[in-house]
Amino acid sequence: MPLIFSMEGGKMSKRDKAKTARARCLADGHSAAALAARTGLDEALLADFLAKKTDDVEIALAIGAALKLELPEIDVVDFRAAGYLPEALVNFLALLGWNAGVGDRELYTLDELGEAFSLDRVGSTAARFDRDKLRWMNGLYIRQASDERLLLACGSTPASTTRPWRRPRMTPCSSSSRCTRSGRRPCVSSTSPRASSLSARRSGAPRSPSRSSSSTGAACPTSPPPARPSPPRPTGARRRWRPWCTPSLEARCDGKLGEIAQPLRIAVSGGPVSPPLFGVLALLGKDESLARIDACAARFGASA
Repeated sequence: MPLIFSMEGGKMSKRDKAKTARARCLADGHSAAALAARTGLDEALLADFLAKKTDDVEIALAIGAALKLELPEIDVVDFRAAGYLPEALVNFLALLGWNAGVGDRELYTLDELGEAFSLDRVGSTAARFDRDKLRWMNGLYIRQASDERLLLACGSTPASTTRPWRRPRMTPCSSSSRCTRSGRRPCVSSTSPRASSLSARRSGAPRSPSRSSSSTGAACPTSPPPARPSPPRPTGARRRWRPWCTPSLEARCDGKLGEIAQPLRIAVSGGPVSPPLFGVLALLGKDESLARIDACAARFGASA
């Protein structure tokens, strides 16, 4: 049976996380004392880690969290938390050291893999775990998947427990009654078709801050976008707009928001990139949308 090596030619293991964290620390000149202050870990342990006397994964994870490093996925839970579909990962792994002998075909369902597999097609040459190819394959599976499949996958993808530094400061909104399985469908449908992982698709979804600035968890950035106005507070007339749905909102604004579009997007979604803005407003609902706009406008002193 062929071995599976990393693209650098070494055997894949949990030590890869330690190697990545250590290399970054040394390249950036982080001392054990500085790392101890940022991670809360014992300085002597960190000194041993930097000196390659230990490859403790927990130390690597703590450093990754403190320095916001991207450590390589190794365990199955890592790939799940990073947004890889199980069917894509299984397909990719099946082709490491084996091929069906039918030309350049690379996409197989689990049933097709079972039917095509035979030991005589297993090679003896070591395979390389090409992460770029895995991302490409995962992107294909995501683009071919139905909205229902992606909703199911997004709902079952856990917050990373082994990669806490990947948790965004803004967490997916959950307090709004609109954020149901059916309510998330517009975000799944309209996010980037070029996404190579579910986490990339989720990065454009509306988010609310982990520490709410209002009772409803209104999203608000740390600072306003440069050279742009803050979102205006909704007037009484706007608060009475009914129905609060995408077609109605588009009609009232004539499909245009002008220079307030980007500040408004940041106020309601927590970032400069999101699905179509009117759809986000409809998804969040009137109360949640207005609360987020109020919180952002209050922080940056927008007039009524």
